Amino acid sequence: MKNVDLYDIAPKLIGVVLLGTLLLLILVWAGVVRCGSFPYLCDVYYTVVGSPRIAIISGDEGLGDPNALQTMLLNPEIVGAENVSIIGIEAVGLANLKNYKLVIVEHARKLSREQLEMFMQYVNQSGGRLVWVGDAGVEPTDDELERYNDLKGIIDSDVGDENLPARTKNDLSEAMKTAWVRISENADSYSITDFGAFLGVRYVGNYCQLRGAARCSENLFTAGTLVPESTGNHPLIYGMTPSLIFKTRRDRDFSVVKSIPNSNTNLVLTLNFGGNVVAENKTNIGKAVPFIVTSGFGERVAYYAYPLEYMVQDNNAFLLIKRMTTGMLGQ
Repeated sequence: MKNVDLYDIAPKLIGVVLLGTLLLLILVWAGVVRCGSFPYLCDVYYTVVGSPRIAIISGDEGLGDPNALQTMLLNPEIVGAENVSIIGIEAVGLANLKNYKLVIVEHARKLSREQLEMFMQYVNQSGGRLVWVGDAGVEPTDDELERYNDLKGIIDSDVGDENLPARTKNDLSEAMKTAWVRISENADSYSITDFGAFLGVRYVGNYCQLRGAARCSENLFTAGTLVPESTGNHPLIYGMTPSLIFKTRRDRDFSVVKSIPNSNTNLVLTLNFGGNVVAENKTNIGKAVPFIVTSGFGERVAYYAYPLEYMVQDNNAFLLIKRMTTGMLGQ
């Protein structure tokens, strides 16, 4: 009788285990559960979906060295990723991005509204994971600048425009002053894309540009101290040395950003200057600025103020580039 009962129960138990495993795999795919939270779950997950593919998207200028980053990600002594591609921004569409589990954007200072919205769709609609670095996308393309100049003429004009009331003029005027904000013109209206709100930060400028060349040495200099969030357990920084001295140099530079109040973001790592810092033009930078910020459902988006390949080269921060990869992939 007992043997019969076991034979009856065994298939049901196997079914429960399979359903439970399937549910976990779905939750890992959705970013709700990290596969590294359960023994061997990452191995099962990547056996099913394939080894995670990583894309580094780059343009013609801006912070970052995509080739150095690719080399470090592929190096088994640093990260050991199996599939890392470098793709020029001009050759990327949403369909391309969907082939990659993780997309890193750097050295791409000029991006169009359509390109910024493409990365937003990659995260929001395709479930992708995005790492945004430094000053990527802070400048509109040349074509957009030309349209903005035409629009600025309308905004600055005293002549009324029935399609452009005073409040709209003010909104558009402020939008054109803000990095990561783009304006699109429809038949009878204008719409604003706020990529900074998507990242959870506002771009102020690159540090050495703000402070002036005299304040930034051509050789390595100490800019401040990197302070982890209070628990120190976040996957992107887990195991990191508390209060790591951060060094950089003029030709590297890093981006100064400000958190957006009431945004759904997590300040993972902060750069503490050790005192109040003021820009060359008297703009107050403050005593500390965000260095790593995550946002979005399941923290699918991470902003890094400094390229991680520079962190390895200048600060021997091998752990941070490893944690970026495993953390964003949910391992």
